[in-house]
Amino acid sequence: MAEFKDIVALIYKQMGQGDSNWQMPWHGKNPVPVNILHGRSYQGINRILLWARAREYGFKSRHWGTFNQWRSVKQPVASGSKAATLVVPRLEKNKAGEEELKGFKTFWVFNGDQVLNRNENHPDLFGIEAAEDTDAEAFISSLNADIRHGYQRALYYKRSDHIEMPDRETFIHTKTSTPIQNYYSTLLHEIIHWTGHEKRENREPYIEDPVLDYAFEELVAELGGAFLCSDLELEDVPRQDHAQYLNSWLGIFEEKPAAFWKASTLAQKAVIYLKQTVPPEPDQDDSAPPWFTGEPVQLDMLAPKVLGTGKKN
Repeated sequence: MAEFKDIVALIYKQMGQGDSNWQMPWHGKNPVPVNILHGRSYQGINRILLWARAREYGFKSRHWGTFNQWRSVKQPVASGSKAATLVVPRLEKNKAGEEELKGFKTFWVFNGDQVLNRNENHPDLFGIEAAEDTDAEAFISSLNADIRHGYQRALYYKRSDHIEMPDRETFIHTKTSTPIQNYYSTLLHEIIHWTGHEKRENREPYIEDPVLDYAFEELVAELGGAFLCSDLELEDVPRQDHAQYLNSWLGIFEEKPAAFWKASTLAQKAVIYLKQTVPPEPDQDDSAPPWFTGEPVQLDMLAPKVLGTGKKN
């Protein structure tokens, strides 16, 4: 049975290649990927999987949909197109009544760049755009977080529950972003850390190793910050001082392939907490065209394919 790490292999590959310049699949100005039929945004690990796929193939469209969804809006998928595989967790309760991750169901979507007769200049003809708040300052102010400026580094102190930030004037231009984008990208990362306090999300250690749990929390903040930057139409700027965590992350994923799903889930929960809303996930189906060449084969279209997590029973 296919392992979960096979599904996220593209992310692992791009992370491994980013060691020299610290460009992860979630860095940059990534549009919110939305479903073609309902305009709902993809969440958590599926958002990252779509960003990674778009980067690999150079897709510019933010719209995605299953084979049948594109066909329903009279925009057929071009023959031979390779689908992106997305996942839905399969959770079951154990004897203690707690939910445990048992595996993942898969479904497949295609990008707007892969369909015929597509006109991205008129997206209203094909789907509803996701309505997102673009005022980062108003969003941050609404949180009432204790944010203090005038420091050398950006840090969150859990014990005193406050964020320290350099002054805005100290942030500079980079090749891809403006000083204000660098500022907000950094601050949103620290705000995700802020959500983990016991008064808010109360994020508990996941690995039970102090060093690895520290690195894991940094990944949660990396992904949560990227989600917020995308929602607020900002660029998520890589921080060189975080490159040190890369090897730790790859090591964690090797031992616990589902750790990336867990981190992205916690990051999405943090974003939901900050927005105080639960966005609905796009509808899924298991449709695929007759010429679909990747796994699963046509017989597997009868039911969702269930993937293991890599954990031995």
